[in-house]
Parts: sequence; structure tokens; C-alpha cells
Amino acid sequence: QNLAKLIKSENVEDPELFSSDETSNEIIEYIYDDENRIIQTKQSMYLAETKNRINMDCFFINHNKYGDWTKGYCSANKKNLGDFKREIEYW
Repeated sequence: QNLAKLIKSENVEDPELFSSDETSNEIIEYIYDDENRIIQTKQSMYLAETKNRINMDCFFINHNKYGDWTKGYCSANKKNLGDFKREIEYW
């Protein structure tokens, strides 16, 4: 079974309660596979300034022999934000 860790900001409240001059809140969920490699993040942010909620999902793939991801992609509100990759040098 996949491991999941949910991290909430200190004051996650109903978005309707925020006025336009208050800061945003954010919920981030980290999802790991059975080998404890991160495979996905789910972020939900309420922006008080625009009164919009942004839902962003990122997926991490092509894990190397050390368990580190080397490629990924993200989408926000079901719109593709693009792909990315990283190179890791071990010493």
C-alpha cells in the first residue's frame, strides 16, 4: 500500500472566511510508493487576493537507482504546466 503524508499549514480554514487582505493558505499532500520514493504531490491553495482556489498536481517519474526522481510534470486546475527533469551528481 502506498504511503501518504498530509501536511497542512497552521491556519487552514474555510476559504469563504478570508477577506481580500489576508494571506493564502495551502494544503500539500506527499504521496510515496512502496519503496518510499516520492511519486506525486497534490497542492491546494486559496488565494485571498483573487478569491480563487488553485489545485496543482505534480508527478515524479524515472527514479534512479538511489530512489531519486529525474523527470516530472505538473498541472494546475487540470491545465498542463509542462515537464521538467533534473540531473543529480553524487559524490
